[in-house]
Amino acid sequence: FAQAVGTAVFPTFAAQAARRGWDEMRHTLSVTLQAVFVLCLPATVGLIVLGRPLVSLLFERGAFETSSTEAVTWALAFYALGLIGHAGLEIIARAFYALHDTATPVWVGGVAMGFNTLLSLTLPSVFASLGYPPHAGLALANSIATLMELAALAVLIQRRMGRLENEAMKGTLTKSGIAALGMAGVLFYWQQWLPDVGPLIVGGGGIALGVLVYLGLAWLLRLRPLTWARTIRSD
Repeated sequence: FAQAVGTAVFPTFAAQAARRGWDEMRHTLSVTLQAVFVLCLPATVGLIVLGRPLVSLLFERGAFETSSTEAVTWALAFYALGLIGHAGLEIIARAFYALHDTATPVWVGGVAMGFNTLLSLTLPSVFASLGYPPHAGLALANSIATLMELAALAVLIQRRMGRLENEAMKGTLTKSGIAALGMAGVLFYWQQWLPDVGPLIVGGGGIALGVLVYLGLAWLLRLRPLTWARTIRSD
């Protein structure tokens, strides 16, 4: 999804950069990041909370046993923590490309890869010492490195074209986080209420319920992703 959004918004970035419309570009980048984040947060929460029934539904058959489901669920949960980072990188990297700067995303990515390698050598043993699956540490290492890469690029892009609409983005992340936490609570009790009905109902029904709860809370909190989408298109 983020790749599609990044591809769609790149011509807008390029046109704004060509005419040095920095205010417009800052607004478009800020709005696009908010729209992506407001969709990625509930996806992250959903993958963590509903990970087990979804993995069971998709893969648990034949040689893929319950122990395999457990192992994949651990990895999925910690990879999901980096979903916002991966999505944000798809957007912010294209802002650099619009500025004819392909070097910065590359060297920042290289540093992040080195950091990921360091964490990958460290976290599995930490997880094992705590009684958790070591491979979950590898997933967490990737997520941390990706989030750090996004943070670094966000700082550097603001040095190039001025501050983004950071207060608006903080407000959006806060509201989206509240809605996602509310969704997580509902989905937790959903699984407690339907413990033995099979992964199709728990996982599939949980997705539908989670979407409804999140959209309802987003509406109450005045999150407006459709408005942002129209703004991006008009820009």
